[in-house]
Amino acid sequence: MIEILKVALVTAGVLHLVPLSAGLTVPRVLRLDRQLDKLDPLTRQLIWVHGAFIVVTILAFGLITVTATDSLLQGTPLALGTAAFMGLFWFLRLLIQLFYFDARPWLTNSFRTVGYKTLTFVFGYFSVVYLLTAGFNLVLVCRS
Repeated sequence: MIEILKVALVTAGVLHLVPLSAGLTVPRVLRLDRQLDKLDPLTRQLIWVHGAFIVVTILAFGLITVTATDSLLQGTPLALGTAAFMGLFWFLRLLIQLFYFDARPWLTNSFRTVGYKTLTFVFGYFSVVYLLTAGFNLVLVCRS
């Protein structure tokens, strides 16, 4: 079981490049420059800063997962909390993708449609892997 989780975690860590790559296309696809020009400067700055923090968070999730895979499986409260937080983060993002965002107007070609479906799958994969890792750690924490 632990070896399967290790492979799944390393895969998840590397897969963080998918939403990061997709995020690079968002300003162009959504024509953010035109949309944000309509806003006052502080609101525009706030949106860019929040976006940058999300990028840093996703990058950190990927780097932590790849470089500290063994630590994420040690059955410590920190491993449990970290995996649970990442799992919840991605599960909530999956729910937003499925039930809140309406991307249909932007899915104008097969490339965008495949990309959107790929992101949805990746968010689901992250949710499952990190929540399973949290469950694994919970069992170990409860045993000790």
